[in-house]
Amino acid sequence: MYQVVSFDGFSLNDANYRCRVVGMHNLASSNNSFVSIPGGYPKSAGTHTLEVRTIALDVRLRNYENRFALIQTFQEALAPGKEGLLVESFAGEDYQIQCQVAELTQDQSDPVRFTVLLDCGNSMWRSVSPETDSWTVTASGQTKTVNVGGHSNTRLCLEITPTNSPVNGWLYQDLYQLVNVPGINYGRRAWCIILDTAALVAAGKLRADCFDLRIAIGGQQVPRWIADANTDHTRVWFVTDINPGYSLKLKTAVASSGDIGELSFVVDKNTQSVLKALPASGILYHGSEWLQYSGTDAKRGRVNIISSRGALGTIPQAHSAGDTFQYIQNVIHVLMGNSAATDPAIGDDDYDLEKPMFDLSLSDNGKWVYNADSGFYDPSNPNRPGSWTPVLTTTGKLSEAYQISKDAETGDPALGMAMRCWQKIGRWQNESATVAWLLGSAGGFDEVSAIAQKMRNTVRWMSTAGLQKSADGKKWVSVWNEQTPINLNTWTPVNQAEKATTLTPRFVRFVITGSLTALADAAAYLEVLTAEVVFTSAKLPSGSLLGQNDNYPLALTITNLTTGESLIVSYPMRLNQSFTIDGENYRAHYGSTPAHNALLLDDESREVWLSLKRGANTLQITAEEMGTLNIALSWYPRMR
Repeated sequence: MYQVVSFDGFSLNDANYRCRVVGMHNLASSNNSFVSIPGGYPKSAGTHTLEVRTIALDVRLRNYENRFALIQTFQEALAPGKEGLLVESFAGEDYQIQCQVAELTQDQSDPVRFTVLLDCGNSMWRSVSPETDSWTVTASGQTKTVNVGGHSNTRLCLEITPTNSPVNGWLYQDLYQLVNVPGINYGRRAWCIILDTAALVAAGKLRADCFDLRIAIGGQQVPRWIADANTDHTRVWFVTDINPGYSLKLKTAVASSGDIGELSFVVDKNTQSVLKALPASGILYHGSEWLQYSGTDAKRGRVNIISSRGALGTIPQAHSAGDTFQYIQNVIHVLMGNSAATDPAIGDDDYDLEKPMFDLSLSDNGKWVYNADSGFYDPSNPNRPGSWTPVLTTTGKLSEAYQISKDAETGDPALGMAMRCWQKIGRWQNESATVAWLLGSAGGFDEVSAIAQKMRNTVRWMSTAGLQKSADGKKWVSVWNEQTPINLNTWTPVNQAEKATTLTPRFVRFVITGSLTALADAAAYLEVLTAEVVFTSAKLPSGSLLGQNDNYPLALTITNLTTGESLIVSYPMRLNQSFTIDGENYRAHYGSTPAHNALLLDDESREVWLSLKRGANTLQITAEEMGTLNIALSWYPRMR
C-alpha cells in the first residue's frame, strides 16, 4: 500500500533506487505538562508540546553497475540539512510531508544500502493534489455539503467571485489614490476627501444625510466624519497611517499591454536604498496603472510583479524609461449607495476617539482651522489628530496652560497661558516659567494666523509672549512677540494674520516664557481664541479619485456547521473579480492584493481559519445582502 515516490523532486523508486519508509506509522512524541500536587499524584495541566517527528527511509541502489555515480548523486540529493517534500503513494493516492534531512548513513555490511533520517515539524501527511468542488450562492443561509477524503482534519480554501450585484448595499465604489511623500513620515494623520455630494444625491447614488458615505482602508470600513453634507464641497475626513513614500526611476520600458514579471529600475544608490526600505510586498504606480509587487532585488534594481496588469481595476498604460514609479501605502475606497444605511457612530462609544480636533468644515489638507466651535484640545482624549499639546515648565505651582477663555469654569475654548508669582513661607517669589501649546507636522508649516488676547494685572510682563517655530522641537525662534499690554486688568485684542514661518519648521508653539519679578498676585496672560495653520504644500501627500465603479459589498459569514467554526470576510469588490481565502497558507487576496484585514475569525486564537472534518461537512453562507457568488472550494486530504 505504501511506496515512496520522491524527496524534493528526486526520484527514490525507479531503475536506480528502491526506497521504503521504516516505521510508517510512528508518530511524533508528546511532552505533556503536569502539575505537582503536594501529597498526591500529579494532575494533567491540559497542555502539551509535540516533538519533531523522525521518518526513516531504507534506500537501496538497484543499478549496481553505476553504483559509484549513483551514490554521489543520491548523497547530493539528500545531503544533511536539505529541506524538501517527501512524497509517498498510499493506496494509489500521493501524499507529501515537509522534511529536512538529519542524517544519511551507509550500511557497512551492504554498501549499496543507506538509511536516511528526516525530521518533520508538522507531522501530518497532505495529499499532493487537492479535492475540489463548486458552489453558487444566491441567497443568505444557503448550504453546501462537501465530502472530504483522507483520514484527518484539513483546511478549507475558497475563491469567491461575485457575478451579480445585490439589490441593496454599498453599490458604488471609487478607488482613492493617496501618494506618500518620500522622506516625510506623518504617522497617524487626518486626511480629507472633498466631494460634490449634491450631484451624487441628485443622481440617486447617495443619501442626502451621507450616512451611506463610507471609507474603507485595506477593505475595512473606518470611522469617517462628514462636514457640509449634500453640497458641492462636502469634506469627508478620516485618519490613516501616512509613512514615508518611495519613488523609483524606471530603467526598462513597459508596453501598454501584456504580462510582465518584473520592473527594472535605474541602478544607483537611491534605487538600492529604496528597494531595501520598501515593504516586502505592496503597490507601485505610474500614471493610471497600479502594479502589485512581491519581492525586491536591491542589487539588480528590480521588483517582482505578481498581478495581472492594472491592479484593483486601474488602467494599464505604457511606461517609458525614466518614468517615476511611486509607492502606494494604503488601498482606500470611497463607498456609497446604501439607502438603508444609518449613522455609523450609533452604538459605538469609541467612534470619535480619533475625530480631528480642528473645524472640519473650514479645514482641508492644506490648512487646519481652530475656533470656538472646534476647540483646540480634548483633555479626556489628548491624542486626537490635530490636537495642540500643552507644555509647562515652572518654578512655582501657579503658572498653567488652560483650555477655557479667561481661565473660567465654563465658556469658549482657548489656548490659554498664565504666568503667576507665588508665595513661599508668606513671601512672594519670582516666577520663571515656559507655558506653551505645541503643534507638529512632519512636512512643516508655511504660516500661522491667530486671534488672541493678552492681559496683565501688575506692572510685570514676561520677555516672550507670542508664536515661535522650531525645526527640532528644542531650539525655538520667535515669529512674533507681544509687547506689554498698555492697561492693567484689561484684555487687549491681538490679531496676527498670515505670519510666515520661513524655512518650513516642523513645530510651532504659542508660548509665554521668561520671568516675573516677585510682586503680590502678579499674573500675566496670553490666550489664543482662533487659529489657522497652513502647511507646506510641496511636502504634503497628494490624493485623487480614480473614477466611480459598481461595487460588490462583500460582507458575509462562512460557517462550517459540522465543526461550528465561522469566518467573517468583508471587502469592497468589483463584479467578476475574485477574493481568495487560502486557508492552507494563511493568505487572503483580492486579485493579487493582500487583504488579510478583511478576515475576522469567530475565535482569533484558533490556528486553522476554517477546518474540515473527514467525511461530510455542511458549509453555510449568511449575509445581509447577497447577489450572486460563484465559489470555488478546495482542500487537501490529510493523514497522520
